[in-house]
Amino acid sequence: MVKKVLPALTLKDRMLRQGVVPYGTRILVGVSGGIDSTALLHLLFDLRHDLALDIVVAHYDHALRKGSVRDRVFVQKMARELGLEFTWERNKTRLPGGVSIEEFARERRFDFFVRSAHSLKAAAVVLGHTQDDLAETVLMRIFRGTALAGLRSILNARRINGVIFLRPMLEFTRGELEDLLCRRRIAHTEDASNSSDLFLRNRIRRDLLPYIAKDFAPAIRKKLAEMAVLASADHEFIEGEFIKIFPGLLLKVNDGVALSRKKYAALPSSFQYRVWREGLRIIGETLEFDLIDALIKAASKSSGGRVSLRNNLMLDLDGARMHLYKTK
Repeated sequence: MVKKVLPALTLKDRMLRQGVVPYGTRILVGVSGGIDSTALLHLLFDLRHDLALDIVVAHYDHALRKGSVRDRVFVQKMARELGLEFTWERNKTRLPGGVSIEEFARERRFDFFVRSAHSLKAAAVVLGHTQDDLAETVLMRIFRGTALAGLRSILNARRINGVIFLRPMLEFTRGELEDLLCRRRIAHTEDASNSSDLFLRNRIRRDLLPYIAKDFAPAIRKKLAEMAVLASADHEFIEGEFIKIFPGLLLKVNDGVALSRKKYAALPSSFQYRVWREGLRIIGETLEFDLIDALIKAASKSSGGRVSLRNNLMLDLDGARMHLYKTK
């Protein structure tokens, strides 16, 4: 018997089956004019009747390079040709000292999306991140240092300041989207900053990943994306279990936090890490691996006493209780 080969699902069908984009809502679609966001907009436009979508095109001009106005005009024209509402904003804030251009641009862009979603009463903001972005972000997080939460990379759904951000194309590759635009003869813009060596993501995308794919692992992007998905599932489970036991475990006192040494000793190591993470967050201390590791080692001592962790941060091991606090 000859096995029938089913035709491959179109990107539109794959997006529809995922169920990430809600039915019958007004959505704000972030469009820069590049390959990913242009493909996203046209796929959602194709699905507007299937999902009863009211689409608003949103564009943020970072004003960080020449030609950014041209991108806005391009996206505005595309929205007009599709008969969609268009909203945009141009950055007027200078880059503060000590902040990377990437982080600054991201914060300003997301601030615009949040404000626009609220003012236009959109149920969600939809963004065009792909499997390639997922893989690149995993490597960026590893290079900068991360735990399980960071390995999740980019989530397909996340709430920021009361607004839901959706990324329905994390299973799609940039190549698939480029092929879609090529076949349908849909124009897009090219951001010159994507080729700049100033940005770590660009160097990973242009140099590192192709090198790994050529000499070590041809499917590296897919494997990194799969790792992010598995990390997300594990993180969700562990955090869920931790939330169950956390209430009443860490007590807030006037100058810090306190907890039972007996209860703490009975916790698995991953929960002990999370206890100190929350303790440091409560007292307004920076969350750093070395500091949390020092707390875990100090708390494992059977004897009592006072441990000076750094500057004015102290841990008292007093009988049945531990007390983390800052001295004045």
